[in-house]
Amino acid sequence: MTPDLEARDINLTSSTLRHGDILSRCADLTKRNVTTAALDRIVEKQGGTIEVLVSNAGATPSPGLALKSSDEEFMRLLDTNIRPTLNAIHAFVPHASEDAVLINVSTGLAHMLPRAGISAHAASKAASLKLVDYVQVENPNLHVVSIQPGSVQTEATQNMKVQGKDDANLPGQFCVWLASEEARPFLKGKFVWANWDAQELMERAEEIAKSRLLTVMLEGMEM
Repeated sequence: MTPDLEARDINLTSSTLRHGDILSRCADLTKRNVTTAALDRIVEKQGGTIEVLVSNAGATPSPGLALKSSDEEFMRLLDTNIRPTLNAIHAFVPHASEDAVLINVSTGLAHMLPRAGISAHAASKAASLKLVDYVQVENPNLHVVSIQPGSVQTEATQNMKVQGKDDANLPGQFCVWLASEEARPFLKGKFVWANWDAQELMERAEEIAKSRLLTVMLEGMEM
């Protein structure tokens, strides 16, 4: 994000924010030291610990076949969709509260059947999703949830020709709910879609919490 875009987005958010303050830092999340320094400065200014981190950095490419894409472009996308997630978590954990929530913004392409033309995006998001799954297992005190943000038309999805069917506010509102006491008891370590019915999820809370439902894995074989 450039400083101009950052200022624009802050102004847009401020116009709808009823409570709270906005603190921002522009940083290249592909660089760990820069990411850490940016978050350190925010915490130093605000004080306290961080209760919720929404990891939403990434890139969306123009459609292209796997064997026709350049090595440089393919690897750039892998780097841009994986490294920022890891760097953001590294910066977050030292400042995290005891019951902190980590929300990873992923995509349904990370677990859906393959479709031609989106291999780099799907592969990078699948790798990022698996990375976050391991962060959950290795850090059981964290509360980790991954989401598909819905079908939303944004600047980032223009290359993918996404037909936006959901309100642009949906992902943010869904993240607020995921961090609430309503959702926390049964969605730890799960993958959920923002355009699902939250009430229906809560009605199946016990079943979801006690099973492997909503986790990305291969069932049916002994290891």
